[in-house]
Amino acid sequence: MCHHKRSVPMLKDHLHYTKEIVHAAAEAVSSMGAFSYVAVHLRRNDFQYAQAGRADGEQEQHRQAVNVLEGIKKELRPGEPLYIATDELDEEYLKSYREALPGHQIYHSTDFRKAYKKDDAEHWRKKGGLIEQVVCAGSRFFFSMPASTYSAQIKIMRDHMAHVAKAPEHGAKELHNLNLAEADGRLFL
Repeated sequence: MCHHKRSVPMLKDHLHYTKEIVHAAAEAVSSMGAFSYVAVHLRRNDFQYAQAGRADGEQEQHRQAVNVLEGIKKELRPGEPLYIATDELDEEYLKSYREALPGHQIYHSTDFRKAYKKDDAEHWRKKGGLIEQVVCAGSRFFFSMPASTYSAQIKIMRDHMAHVAKAPEHGAKELHNLNLAEADGRLFL
């Protein structure tokens, strides 16, 4: 048996997020309802890879941003919440999604500031991303960023959760599967 085939089940069965991370995420998940919201990972501050556009179609990114937004709209059920996991710091970015999706509550880490301990910068730096991964894993449907190990880990968690009652089956799409334009192998969102 190859080494990889032995290590994957070992990691799946024995490597877990801490209780602190799971409890912080549980507040957000229970607030939105387990498997009752859509989550999206929108990378913004990693300039090595593709960036997610603004919902209001900022500048020349308009067409690609509209494609992403339309893909999200197609998946959202009436009144269903949307959780946005992003490294974007500008509140205007989130505001653009709130304005573009009336009738849907848009959530972000700032909505769970106390549970996530966001006011403790060191805590958030070390654990914030992990907390948001658990929140995204608890969604009914997940949109991932292409070539993102962060999104890939969320999809792995969702696969492992498939045995949980009411857990959705493979409800995930990569944002690049929404017919976005590609140039030089990079997405321009």
